[in-house]
Amino acid sequence: MKIKRILFIIAVGLLMSGGLLTHFTAQKEEFHLRIGEINHLGAPLNLSLQLTDFQIINNNQVINFSAFLHVHDVNGYWKGEVRANRMLWHQGNRIFLKAADKDLGGCTLLVTRDPAGLGVVYAAYLIFTVFIMGFFASPNGQFRQLLQSEGASFKNSKYQCAAFISTVMFTLTILGLIIFRYFFRGHNPFSNLFDSLLLFALGITIVGIFVCRRSTMLAFLSLPVAGFAILAGFMTGGSTASPTQAILNSSWLPIHVSFIMMAYSLFAFTLLTSIICIFFIFRNINKEKVRHLTQISQICGLWGEGLLAIGIMVGSIWASMSWGSYWDWDPKETCALLTLLAYGIVLAISFGSKSKTRPLTYHLLMLIPFCLLLMTYFGVNVWFGGKHAY
Repeated sequence: MKIKRILFIIAVGLLMSGGLLTHFTAQKEEFHLRIGEINHLGAPLNLSLQLTDFQIINNNQVINFSAFLHVHDVNGYWKGEVRANRMLWHQGNRIFLKAADKDLGGCTLLVTRDPAGLGVVYAAYLIFTVFIMGFFASPNGQFRQLLQSEGASFKNSKYQCAAFISTVMFTLTILGLIIFRYFFRGHNPFSNLFDSLLLFALGITIVGIFVCRRSTMLAFLSLPVAGFAILAGFMTGGSTASPTQAILNSSWLPIHVSFIMMAYSLFAFTLLTSIICIFFIFRNINKEKVRHLTQISQICGLWGEGLLAIGIMVGSIWASMSWGSYWDWDPKETCALLTLLAYGIVLAISFGSKSKTRPLTYHLLMLIPFCLLLMTYFGVNVWFGGKHAY
C-alpha cells in the first residue's frame, strides 16, 4: 500500500512539474505559408521552412491534406511531408499541419520544441499506468478484498443461464455490426456519435456478461440500455457513411475511444445500481441485496475510473503527436478531467467512510459524477463545441 501511494505521489508531482516546464520552457511558433514562401525561425528553433506544394488526398472516405516542405538549417536542407496525424521531427523540433487554405494554395503550420516538459509528462503517465495496474493486481489491495468479500457473488438464480446467453448473443450482434461498418467504410468505425454509441452498447453488454454471475437483474437490464444506445445512435443520423476528418484517421483513435467508452459503460452500471439501491433503501427492501449491489457498483466504479484515466492519457499522447500540445483545456478535455476527479472523490469517500448510512450516501453521491459524464459526452457538443465536438 505504501509503494502504491508513493507511486501516485511521484506521478502527480511529475505531471505538475512537466506541465510547468512545458508552460515556461517550451517554444511554439505558428505561422502561415503560401506555396513558394519561406519563413525563417530564430533560436532555439533555428530553421527555415519553405512550402513547395500542397495537395488534397481523398482515400477511403478520408479527406486529408499534405504539405510538402523544404526544411533549411545550418547543415543544408532536406525534403519532408507533413499532414494530419503525421508530424515532421527535425533535431528536436516538431512540425505540424494546423489548417489548409480554401484554395489549397497554402496552409498554417506549427513548430514546437519541448525537450524537458514532454519527457517528464510521459514519465508521469508511465508511473500512473503502473500505479493503476498495481492497484487492480495487488493481492492484498482494496480491490481484491472487495472482489473476495462476502456477498460479492450472487449465483442462485434460475434466470442466470438465460441472462448469460442473451447478453452474449447481443454482444456478438453488436460486435458483428461494428466489424461490418469497419469493412464497409474502410477505416476505423469510431469517428462519429453513432460509432461511439455503438461502442458504448458493446461495453454495456460485455459488462453485463461479467455481472451476470453476481446479479441476473443487472445483466437483463444491460440489454434495454444497450438497445436504447443503439436506437439513439440511429436517431442521430450518423449510421450512414460520410467522409471522415483526417485527424480521426489514426491508430490512436480506436484505443482512445475504446478505453473511454468502456469506462462510460461501467459508470452506466453504477447509475443503474444507484437508482435501484436508492429505491430499495427508501422502501426498506432487502438490505442484503443493497449491500450486494453496492459492492458491484464499487467494482464497476473502480474499473471505470482506471479505464477513464488510461483513456485520457492515451488521448493526451495522441493530441501531442497530432496537434503539438498534450493538453489544451478544450471543453471536452476539461469535463472529462472533472468527471475523473468526481468519480475518484466519491469512490475515495465510500472506502474511507465508516458511517452507517454509507450505502445511501454513496449512491446519492454517485449521481453527481454521472451528470458530469453526460455533460462530457453530450452537453459539450451542444453548448461548447471545441476540437472534440462531433
